[in-house]
Amino acid sequence: MAVGDRVFVKIYGTSAQYKETYTMPRNLTNNSENTEFTTITLGQVRNHLIEIGNNLLDLVGEPAGSNNFRDLNYNYVGGKLLQHSASMRPAALLFANRDVDPVQFIRYAADSYNIFKNQLLNYITNTEFPNPTSYRDSLDMVLEEFSKVANIGQPFYYTDMIGFGTDYIKNSYTVANTTYRSYNLTQDFADDTKGYRSLLVYLNGVLL
Repeated sequence: MAVGDRVFVKIYGTSAQYKETYTMPRNLTNNSENTEFTTITLGQVRNHLIEIGNNLLDLVGEPAGSNNFRDLNYNYVGGKLLQHSASMRPAALLFANRDVDPVQFIRYAADSYNIFKNQLLNYITNTEFPNPTSYRDSLDMVLEEFSKVANIGQPFYYTDMIGFGTDYIKNSYTVANTTYRSYNLTQDFADDTKGYRSLLVYLNGVLL
């Protein structure tokens, strides 16, 4: 070693009895959200250059001054501007916090659906319908009764799982040309947007 060299001593261990300083991984300190750089400022480029220079073992001179940068292979050395294969922040949040545990979310949704399904079957079994052969009308009747006791405090109050009721617009088309695959709607509908509308398509009276 020579005068001016820097020596970093890092110790790996599991003990917490001393006041250690934890070294944060770069994918959490530099661009932790893993966003794409559309614009870069001069200050960011300067900090990036200085970081690379500090990580180069063979650099002679100051990173932002006179040095031998052009004679070195610095492509393998990371700087401040990083693009990761994946961000650690969402995974760390989901798996380190019980309030946002995805496994618990899935289990809760599955259990809630089973409760709804059992309530639906129980209501159908113990209800006398005006027209039992009309399954569509019977199901509408059951869901209408369910909606009467629903309240805004329930977790799935705003679910758009199924459409029901008598407030609907009916469009009927007779297929005259089998090569024609597009049929117009009277209102805009997007299946990738949350809302209070649903779209049911029937072919010869059978729900598709």
